[in-house]
Formats: sequence, C-alpha cells, structure tokens
Amino acid sequence: MATTFGVYVGNSSACVACYKDGKADIIADANGDRSMSTAVIFTEGEQVVGNAAKQSRNFKNKVLHAKKAFGLSEADLSKVDDEFGAKLTYFNEPTFKVFLNDKEKRFTPAQVLSVVFKKLRETAQSYSGLDSAPEAVICTPYNFSKHERDLMSDAAKNGGFKVLRLINEPSAALLAYDLGQDNSHESQSCLVIRHGGQTTTFTLIRIRGGVYSIIDELDENFGSDLVTQLLADHMQRDFEKRFRANIGDSIKPRAKLRNEAEQVKHTLSTLQSATCSVDSLWDGMDFQSSLTRSRLEGLCSDYVGKFVTLLKDFLQKNKINNIDSVVLSGGGCRMPLLRNKLQSMFENSQILSSINVEEATALGAAKQSAIVICSKKPELKEEDTIVTCTNYNLYVKDKTGEKIRIVEQLTPLPIRRQFQCNIDDASSAVFSFVSEEDGIEKDLGDMVIKDMEDTCSKLTMVVHVEMDSTINIHLSSADGSFAENFSFDPRDN
Repeated sequence: MATTFGVYVGNSSACVACYKDGKADIIADANGDRSMSTAVIFTEGEQVVGNAAKQSRNFKNKVLHAKKAFGLSEADLSKVDDEFGAKLTYFNEPTFKVFLNDKEKRFTPAQVLSVVFKKLRETAQSYSGLDSAPEAVICTPYNFSKHERDLMSDAAKNGGFKVLRLINEPSAALLAYDLGQDNSHESQSCLVIRHGGQTTTFTLIRIRGGVYSIIDELDENFGSDLVTQLLADHMQRDFEKRFRANIGDSIKPRAKLRNEAEQVKHTLSTLQSATCSVDSLWDGMDFQSSLTRSRLEGLCSDYVGKFVTLLKDFLQKNKINNIDSVVLSGGGCRMPLLRNKLQSMFENSQILSSINVEEATALGAAKQSAIVICSKKPELKEEDTIVTCTNYNLYVKDKTGEKIRIVEQLTPLPIRRQFQCNIDDASSAVFSFVSEEDGIEKDLGDMVIKDMEDTCSKLTMVVHVEMDSTINIHLSSADGSFAENFSFDPRDN
C-alpha cells in the first residue's frame, strides 16, 4: 500500500503524519521537530517558515496566525492583531502587509499558508523518498465555510500536496483514537476539546454505526497564548522591580520575554519548576529567575476559571449529562491545572489524551488518508463523511390526538418516511405537526384536507425532510382520486 499523509495546519502550529504499514506516525523535520510554528517571514527572494521565523525579530515582515484570518470581515481584523507580527489589513479581503526592499507587499492568508504547506510537503517527501506530490488528507475547522475550505485546499495544492479530501478537525481527533470504528451500533456521546494557542473549540459529537454526527460546536477567541502573555508580564514586572528599569512597551525586550515565557510554560507542564534566562534583556542587563508550577497556576487561575465556565455553559445549553469519551487536542491541553479540572468534571467519562495533544488531529487525518485510498474513491468529498442530522423529533397527530413519531432526533438527512393514515370522515381530515427538542414541544401547524371523495378511507402520507430542513409532504389516496403536496420549514415560527 502506498504511503499517504495527514496534514494539520493550525493558527499557531502545524505537523504532518504518514500512514505506512498499517500505522500512523508523525514525521519529524530536518531539525528533529515533530511540529513547527506556522510563522512565516517574507524576505526578498525567500521565505523563512517555522520555529526559526517565530524566534526572529523581523517583526514587520513576520506573519503570525494566518489561518485565523480566513473569512474575516474588515470589522473583525482585531482578532488577529499581534504586536510582534506584520499588520493585517483589508484590501477586498484580509491581507498581511510586509515590506520588501522598503516596498509594501500584500499576502493573503491562503498565500501565507501555502508556504507552510510547502515546508510540510518537503518534510513528507524527505521521509518517503517521493518525487511526486504526496497524497494527503487536510484538516480544516468544522465551522469553515465552503469558500474557506476551498481556500485551505488550494493552499495545500499550491504547497505541493495532492489533496485526497478534507476532514474536519474534531472528526480527525476522534479517528486518532479509533472511536466508532468497531462497527458497533450503540450510540456514543463524545466531546472534543481543542485548546490551541489562539482559540478554544468544544465539539459535541454523537457516534452511531461508525457515523460521526456533529451536534453542536462552540468556537471562542480564547487560547493558551494568553497564559504565555500572563507569564511574560510577570517576568517583566520581576525584572523591572529587581533592576529598577522601565521596559514599558519596547517591542524587542517584550518579544524576548514572550519567547522565554513560552519555553517556561512548556517546561512547567511536565516539571515542578523552571528557570527563566534572557541575555541582554534591557540596557545590557541579563535576566535570570526561577518559577514554580504553583506560581504559574496562581497567575492563570482566572484564565482556567473562564475556560471551565465556557465549557459548563456549553454543556448546559445542550442539556448533556453523560459523556462517554472526552478527547483532548491542542497544545493548551498540556496544562496540568486544566487537566485536573477536566478530570473532576468528567469523573465518569473516558478522557483520552495519551496521544500528544498537538499531534492527534494530524494522526487522525493520516488514518483517514488510508481509508480513502483503500476505498478506491480518491475524489471523496468532505460531504461523504460529514452527516447533517435533525435536531428534533417530528410527530404527526390526527384529530383524535394520537401522536405518531415520523422522524427521530439525530436522523441523518435527507429522510423519507411513508405510512398509512386511516380516515373516519372520508370527506375531510386534519393532521397536526409537532416538533420536540430537549423535551420542549413546538406546534408547527395544521394540515387541513377538505372535499375528498367518499371513497378515501385511507391516505398514504410520504414525508421528505430535505438537507436544508424543509419538510415536504405528499398525501394521496389508494384509488388515485386525491393527491396534495405541502411544504414548510420547522424553523419558522
């Protein structure tokens, strides 16, 4: 079987995984790094991408968090504002403004990501020995529009990949743990928590018979880079107090502190203490200090509290009491305090975090790439495996008040149901439609039939629920003397 790949490019980091000999694994680059930064520096004649770009102080030409700029309106540009990177502007679409030989140049987010994909493609080719374009499944956020998914696909193609298909990131995380792949028809409730550097996403997924049905998702502009900044601010205050200095808003020393703060944060995820060391931080003065995990947890207690509140509100909104599995992904999920909070919240759930949280999504995509190749359908589209479902039960009542369920909640769309209706008064009939969601019933309206032939003692009702949730109903009599069509949208009041 050919070697195939799964690629994850996030707001802050990226990695590529391969599927070979029945196993998925992350590929390390030439520097031995299993994941890299998505930072890109544009210079005349070349681009620097990855961890080297992130550490650089060429701030005006350094693009950070390009993926987060996809689909932004002009009013939302501040969501990607970063004082240590190139300015994001709006010129018919979001564009990053850099300067090459003192001349202004603009790059779209897709153009920036194509540079990241190119670097990942080189890593994949170096590992596999391929000269041709590596075949890969590319991860995208679930809430990306079709246009944004197309941009992501084009960026991967321009970076040198042959795109087998796209997969949404929560589903890829589930695939990494093979959830729902045992052909069991028992229903499972899963929660995917993705806590990255820039955003936090909670995705509620129902698995039944190997089908992933995404019930709801919350995406917040709230990520673990805030913890890095809290730590950098603490280090700055410590330095200024100790040396009676005033760094203020000076960008170069603040960038040094943030880079060091990120390293310290990662160290404290596994150890109880860490040393901070920055050479020539300010006016020739070096900075050295030590920090304990308990001190860091004190600094970010409000941050973790906000995370827990967001999660509780999300679960309460969906009236979820039982979660079978919780999957953790994203670098922010390494934080011990956060993990402890989740452990206490989900005592009766299986919390899955044995796979490196930054690598799970790419590994799931690599497994999906093998499935696509084996299916002999190389042009599978995302819609082939993402299933839209009803979020309500649909009932019909006759004039006696008897309620018959014709559509069950979480049934994949489109739906076709057919059944027989007995008519006592052959000249007329009334059918009432009711939806039920979270135990709350909603009257959708009555369907009144008049002036039928006396011979119509039975009617055949065929109900179609379309992909856009529109309900189409066809009523007909057995003898063909009567036929009517009706259509309505259950979301309308």
